[in-house]
Amino acid sequence: MNKKIAYLILTVAFSVFIFCTNENSALVRNNQYDAGGIAGDSSITVTAMKDTVVAINDSFFIHATGTNVNGTVKRYFWALDGKNYDSITDGGRIKTAFATSGVKLVLVKASNDSGVASLKVDTVKITVHSYAPVVVAMKDTTISVNDSLLIQATGFDTNGIIKKYFWALYGKNYSDSTDSGMIKIAYTDTGTKKIFIKVRDDDSIFSPQDTCVIKVTASYVPALYIPELNGTGDGLQTFDGYIVNDSLYYVVTQKMIAYGGGPLSSYTWSVSSLSYLPAGTTFDPLTGTFHAQGGKILEGEHTFNMTVSDGSSTANGGFIFIVKSYSGTCPFPDFQQPQGVHQLELPDAYSSYKYGAGLQAFGDGKLPWSWYLKSGSLPEGMVIDQANGILRGKPYTSTAGKTFTFTVNVIDSSGIAASTDSLVYKIKVSK
Repeated sequence: MNKKIAYLILTVAFSVFIFCTNENSALVRNNQYDAGGIAGDSSITVTAMKDTVVAINDSFFIHATGTNVNGTVKRYFWALDGKNYDSITDGGRIKTAFATSGVKLVLVKASNDSGVASLKVDTVKITVHSYAPVVVAMKDTTISVNDSLLIQATGFDTNGIIKKYFWALYGKNYSDSTDSGMIKIAYTDTGTKKIFIKVRDDDSIFSPQDTCVIKVTASYVPALYIPELNGTGDGLQTFDGYIVNDSLYYVVTQKMIAYGGGPLSSYTWSVSSLSYLPAGTTFDPLTGTFHAQGGKILEGEHTFNMTVSDGSSTANGGFIFIVKSYSGTCPFPDFQQPQGVHQLELPDAYSSYKYGAGLQAFGDGKLPWSWYLKSGSLPEGMVIDQANGILRGKPYTSTAGKTFTFTVNVIDSSGIAASTDSLVYKIKVSK
């Protein structure tokens, strides 16, 4: 009886052994143990990011990717001190910063949805420097929809050189990079845009990020028009001509003036439909300078219409050419800016919006004329177009509410400057 019982026990034990070692059995596991004593599964793998360099106290993300051929990766375990897996995340990244310099070794492993971890760990070597570069972004500004803007930043590194600038122009994703601290952008929608900028030095250390805010507004351009300048109330700018004898004619060279619009470089001029220039006259379509063509001019008053364009809009206006006969010495006017006028007020500009205004000169100066700022100051963001004699640009928001005065030099092609009776231009920038 005892032999039968012993035989039965031996048979059952052997059957259990065979069942448990069968690779198709549900009890079979390929779990193993890592050096730390945590259960490991060789079918789960984890791959950490490349080694990197950071500065003390800089926050940054460490990334890793886990795979599981038999299921999903559920969690990631991080040993930020190189020993203890004290940090757990559901995704393959963790944010950290190191308070001391040196080489840090970070360990990472992944686990499946049953809590079984990868058999092997991966490592990231973090070199922590005691210094970091710095970047300073440009001031906040305002632009119009579809306007190009050059965003600028300056990087500093006391222990090396700045190698790269990184830009997050559409949120927090640093999708653009440049070798210099400039990048051009244009927004197609209105709103407040926050730009993030950082730099990397020659030790591959990134700076803390800096920001600038761009307010994008709907496009607005002041209406383009041809102003009344002769004071008679008829709205016509007046030009003069003289007949000395049957073979000597003189046309006073003079700029046609337009205000408003948003010229990129100059206004362009053309004769309006169904209108004609007076005999013996012509004009420069880019500068708007009315002058002699050669040949006979006719005594009397001659009206004509001109069209001016800023590139996106047009305006029409009337002009009058008055021709007189002289039996004596013809009063050829010297090359000059308006005389007897000590101040000319230009139309108001608006901060962050395009602007244009023609500047005045006339007389016997040899064409072409060149225009320069002589004294005073212009609103920041605006310039005097040297070739075309207009004030143009887009005043910065910092100029809003301020008034500016300035004088100009007008030089003809022979180097002679137009005389001036201390004429001062005045412009106010409204908000």
